[in-house]
Amino acid sequence: MKKKTFLLSLCLCLMLAFTGCSKNDSTADDNSTTENTTVASNGEVTLGEYKGIEVVMESTDVTDAEIQVRLDNFVASNATVEEITDRTDVQDGDVANIDYVGKIDGEAFDGGSAEGTDLTIGSGTFIDGFEEQLVGATVGETIDINVTFPENYTSKDLAGKEATFTVTINSIGKSVTPELTDELVAANTDYATVDEYKEYIATSLKASKESAAQSQKELDVIDAIIENATFTNISQEEYDATEQKMRDYYESMASAYGLDLETFIYYYFGMTSDQYESEIVAAAEQAVKQQYVLEKIVELENLTLTDEEYQTGAETLASNYNYESVEAFEEANTKEVIENSLLIDKAVEFVVGNAVEVQAE
Repeated sequence: MKKKTFLLSLCLCLMLAFTGCSKNDSTADDNSTTENTTVASNGEVTLGEYKGIEVVMESTDVTDAEIQVRLDNFVASNATVEEITDRTDVQDGDVANIDYVGKIDGEAFDGGSAEGTDLTIGSGTFIDGFEEQLVGATVGETIDINVTFPENYTSKDLAGKEATFTVTINSIGKSVTPELTDELVAANTDYATVDEYKEYIATSLKASKESAAQSQKELDVIDAIIENATFTNISQEEYDATEQKMRDYYESMASAYGLDLETFIYYYFGMTSDQYESEIVAAAEQAVKQQYVLEKIVELENLTLTDEEYQTGAETLASNYNYESVEAFEEANTKEVIENSLLIDKAVEFVVGNAVEVQAE
């Protein structure tokens, strides 16, 4: 859980710099309505060791087994369904094409109905008890099945509720997995042969592992620096204000994806609502401490920006925050705030660049 907490906070490091100091009353996101509140930063930090931090690096080598998993998934994704005509009863392993309407206390609920859905019996795709109750039903039959949503279900409106689904069996079939051939690859990818596709998978996996390893290195280094530091006089108001900004930020992200917060948190972080509530408090504290230590490193190392570094960085940030120009971005956030954010980024690069990598055994 520690890694999830730090991910919550580190990814917000630059975001917090802007939402906390913008001259406007909203964030850079046009769809956001986050109100800025100014909270005095009277805390102090005394740094311990921050250069030469040892970090354990996991291997980024790609194995044949990892490539095979991707190939298996590719083949499975191109499977077809062949209708079963020599029997009419649903059996485990069948692909049942169904229509269903879900009701709670006799009332249909959002997201509980669909038509023409292919469901592999025994896959565990639907909630516990749903698929099992279809076994033995016959094509053309309509049955009622009763299930209970899990207590930790992503939607609080449905969690723990008993529901009845009226299900019609349209047809049954079996999944037919094709062979991995050059023809299959050419028809469904940008590559002409299996060997070319394998090479792409290996390169993609390698890049993904290296990116993940670098991100984890940054997390571990800054985590260690925070643990080595001593903090005084940081007010609860600072933590609370940061926590609120984080909440607003994720609510805005969820809205942008057209999701409610519960669903977004579940798919983005793999957390339940209760876990999120616990984690965001710790994440806010970590984010505040990050800001303190990184600003202190900027001061101690006399980090500065050249005109070219500022311009390049400001252009990138303006684009990331959907501004038409650097000038518009400066008008909304002030040049001082942008410089501060870029210097913090430079501090991260400094401490990560000075870290000592130790290979995992």
